[in-house]
Amino acid sequence: MENPVTVRGNVALTPFESTLVARVYDAKGQLVAEAPIMTQGDLGGPATFQADVPYGGVPGAGRIEVVDLSPRDGAANASASAYVTLRGFPGNGYVEIPAPLAHVTMPLHILARVGNPGQQVNVTVGWQNGAQFAQPATTLTGQDGRGLVITTLDWAQPSPSPPATQTGYVQIHDLNGQALAQQLLVILHPEDPDTMATNVYWVVQEEVMAQRIRIPRTLGIGRASLDALLWGPAPGNPQAYTTALPTPEEVLNHPGRGTAWGERVRLKDLRIVDGVAYADFSGEILAHHGGAAQVLLMRAQIEQTLLQFSTVSQVVITVEGQPDMLEP
Repeated sequence: MENPVTVRGNVALTPFESTLVARVYDAKGQLVAEAPIMTQGDLGGPATFQADVPYGGVPGAGRIEVVDLSPRDGAANASASAYVTLRGFPGNGYVEIPAPLAHVTMPLHILARVGNPGQQVNVTVGWQNGAQFAQPATTLTGQDGRGLVITTLDWAQPSPSPPATQTGYVQIHDLNGQALAQQLLVILHPEDPDTMATNVYWVVQEEVMAQRIRIPRTLGIGRASLDALLWGPAPGNPQAYTTALPTPEEVLNHPGRGTAWGERVRLKDLRIVDGVAYADFSGEILAHHGGAAQVLLMRAQIEQTLLQFSTVSQVVITVEGQPDMLEP
């Protein structure tokens, strides 16, 4: 099925307010689109429907479901499904992170498998109200040999903050404007009650400095803060933030790359016991090219990001469960 997918059919009885809901599930079973569909027919009689529904997710075997929802409790009065092949975009590109229909904030972290290695692309974030901004990127060589985009985007408009909370998308285009991948999202405004503030620590002129960011509200704020740190700052940010932690490009091209390494540094575990935060990272964190100075900055970024919390007075860093791996 092309993108958007055309959904059409008929019902024996016109639903409440003449509205059905179309849902699209991708090859991983993820809900990748949900949209209302207006029916055409008289109340109490049969009706027809048709709508074009854009979707994200992973191309391949998928499923389309049309549901008549109860206005009382949201339960399904009736539903019908069809199994389809979702073609997605040219080259079967897709956005892996963020997940389909995820609630996200700015800065936005993106991992997409699109195009060819070394290809120039534009990454666009857009809102339902028409607001958008774009950032150029060059695809890396992913582990599967395909083009790989791993980047962070932050609001880059003259106005002080992004639009109000609403549906939106991230889309990747080639330089001819051809869409290569798209993901539908819910983009939270910084003042949305479902967001919260935290600090991540970047490097500026060999010193670590805090950036105050907003993240989706979570009980695991320490883990979420470290996750944001590992993505790195937005390229070209006006504060000149950089990171000493290995970037995906460094991980993928490191001469001592481990056979079990992935494409980026990941937080494997975080536990806080009696004021001590035990943070365990994947082996990709060893892909740095610097000496003692870089390692000290890496440690400082991690430690300061965790020490901002009153529950943490000490930080112990391990790599794949092994101590003393990230020492100057």
